[in-house]
Amino acid sequence: MQKGRSMKKRWNYSNATDLAENYIDNLSVPTFGMSLESPDTDLKFSDVIHASISKLEEYLGVYGGYKSLLEQHVADIEARKGAMEAQFDEAYNIAMYQVAEEHLGKGLRKPTKEQLRGEVMLTRESLANLRRDIIDVSTLYARLLGQLKLYTSAFATVSRIVSLRTQAYKDSE
Repeated sequence: MQKGRSMKKRWNYSNATDLAENYIDNLSVPTFGMSLESPDTDLKFSDVIHASISKLEEYLGVYGGYKSLLEQHVADIEARKGAMEAQFDEAYNIAMYQVAEEHLGKGLRKPTKEQLRGEVMLTRESLANLRRDIIDVSTLYARLLGQLKLYTSAFATVSRIVSLRTQAYKDSE
């Protein structure tokens, strides 16, 4: 450990997954595998095929509403992720240049890309922390996108069921 650095909990990938899990849990978007009795908080997707028309309408409203909420969160996180990546890239390129110039100024050979990256990440704590934050946000983005795809598929499936039932009703007339 370098002199002057305080002891901190070491970062690892589970920090990113835990952060994503907590964020999604706080969205109040229910997960699948629940019952039809209360679709706004307890959605059982496997029972959708047997649902009444009124229940299907309820499902469309619920799935559509959560889908919209998730779309907004995905867009927000995607924008944050893009801004963080742009900030990191700019600061990283400057730091790489500075470290290479320091080596050349001391009469040393220019380090390899990997050596430059290692030195930059070791000597510029703010960049290392930003990189970890980008990993956290990227993990959250991937998890949110997965939830959005799930609700989008559920909404589309219920819509197809309604369409098929409507067509079957028209065909029986």
